[in-house]
Amino acid sequence: MVTFNAPGPGMGASIDGSAPAPCNLEVHQEWIDVSSALPTRKPDPSWELVDKHGHFHAFTSDGKLPTLDEEKIRKPCPGGCDDSGCTGTVVIRYRCKVCKKKIRPGWISDYDGLNRKIPGRLDWSVTVIGGPILVTWGEVSVRVTADGRTYFGFGRPGDVTWRNVDGRPVTETVIHGTSELGRRDT
Repeated sequence: MVTFNAPGPGMGASIDGSAPAPCNLEVHQEWIDVSSALPTRKPDPSWELVDKHGHFHAFTSDGKLPTLDEEKIRKPCPGGCDDSGCTGTVVIRYRCKVCKKKIRPGWISDYDGLNRKIPGRLDWSVTVIGGPILVTWGEVSVRVTADGRTYFGFGRPGDVTWRNVDGRPVTETVIHGTSELGRRDT
């Protein structure tokens, strides 16, 4: 969660081009578990092969095979998978780029790939403190600037509350993000 409480010069939330107002920006990231019971595979960094024509093959340090062509072959569903919508599988074969000989690169099990999470849905909201009173039911443009970064997107105004700050009434408007939250360094 990122929170900005008081605007300095150019710091705070601007709604539809208004002057910046103090705000709290909350960002919540969901993480999706894509763990597997079976290990995945990764290139074996020690694998290398010289084919019968003297052509050298190996993985690069970033896992590529520059001397091999990759051939994807679609195989029909063999049945027995209990999936009526099964479209079959894809088999990947590798061949030398020059002599076209079939090559089987060396792979090793990647047990680190067993327990993985990937980013999922991202929700965000901005609570604008003392900013403009929003009487729209539509979307508004939101821009939050602080600490050398600008966050921006579209949101829909929600709850408006009043509170007393130093003897004066101040509004707090919650704007719920309806678009992706953009971010850039300013």
